[in-house]
Amino acid sequence: MSKAVTTPLCILLFAAATSLSSAQSSNSTDAAVQEAVRRQADRITLRQELEQGRAAEQRGDLPSAAKHYDGAWSLVESIGLASSDAEAQVTVAGLTRVRMALAHASQRRGDLRDAEAQVQDVLRVNPRDYAAVAFENANTRMMEAQRGMVPRNLNEADAQLKEALKLDPTNLNAVHYSELVEQARAREALGHQSIDDQKKLVKVEQAWSDPVERELLPVPNPMARTNLVYTGRGRQRILGKLDRIYLDSVFYDGLPLSEVIRSLSEEVKKRDPEKRGINILINPNQETVAATPVSAPTGGFGGPGIPASARMPFSAGAPAIDPTTGLPIAAAPSGGEAVDINAVTIKINPALTDLRLADVLDAIVTVADHPIRYSLEDYAVVFSLKGPATPELRIRTFKIDPNTFEQGLQSVGALNFSSQISTSSGGGGGGG
Repeated sequence: MSKAVTTPLCILLFAAATSLSSAQSSNSTDAAVQEAVRRQADRITLRQELEQGRAAEQRGDLPSAAKHYDGAWSLVESIGLASSDAEAQVTVAGLTRVRMALAHASQRRGDLRDAEAQVQDVLRVNPRDYAAVAFENANTRMMEAQRGMVPRNLNEADAQLKEALKLDPTNLNAVHYSELVEQARAREALGHQSIDDQKKLVKVEQAWSDPVERELLPVPNPMARTNLVYTGRGRQRILGKLDRIYLDSVFYDGLPLSEVIRSLSEEVKKRDPEKRGINILINPNQETVAATPVSAPTGGFGGPGIPASARMPFSAGAPAIDPTTGLPIAAAPSGGEAVDINAVTIKINPALTDLRLADVLDAIVTVADHPIRYSLEDYAVVFSLKGPATPELRIRTFKIDPNTFEQGLQSVGALNFSSQISTSSGGGGGGG
């Protein structure tokens, strides 16, 4: 009986161990992918740091170049690049070149401690650089030679040296150290002057920069959400399908528009993920433009006694207006032959491939043997004959906050609209 119980238990332990090992394998795979992504991002940042370091070095800004090369070295260590890697070699060479130039400059002006810090940064990434090792040794000897000779408190040292010169005006050592004190003060003064100059330049730049007035408004416009014109939900759905639905091939060899629309509707319904398609409608009515006779009313311009050359005719392109209703008068259709839009021929040969539905509609309009167009309504795509070019008038309503609108006008103009309104509204009888 114990053997019968032991066997299922072993099976359960084996299954648990298998699931645990698979979970650990999955976790290790995810960790490896994340690590690879991190290293790739660090390599991109490394290249940017090297490019910025080279640019700063070319324009002579060695401190900024040194900071960029230091950042690049940190990324080299984070990625784990080998010393033979090209980008690691470029980083080491750039950092060595810039830091050594800064170290020599610090040594020339007598700042041996800064020179030591610069060369130690070089040896941190390039410990076998012969020039850096030799410079560090020489700089160390110079610091040892000056140890106890360079005063820390300049005022205290100057007072003691003056006291010594009072006792012995011919003391050459006191004169020498007095000169060292003055040189140290001159270096400090130059450093402070450089900082002051930079602060003044910053103030000048800030004074020249114009503040953005809209950011000073106390309340932002709560009505401003987007710069898009609102359209109905039906049009939005149709626009989305025109952009998302693709057709593998489009081929119409001289078919009438009605057959093209029927075939296209069936194909779109098959390829629509919702299997609903879109409505495509043909409008058989032809657009017309009212014609206005070129004449003038009696007694007005062009009346009796006025020469024909001085008469002012009405524009032939403007529609006639009904004086009773104030609406344009529809003109009778022209004497030309009416076009049946259903019979308009569409020829797309050779076939077009891999097109959006919106592109297919544009292609149909382009190749039609008579001018046609299509428009988007809330319920369908409507094809119609294209009449004479007339401007389309549309109404758009924009919602704004009156208070914010007034504040915005005041921020970009010189007038205080509130004071103007109060001034113009009061003091009646002032002549308007």
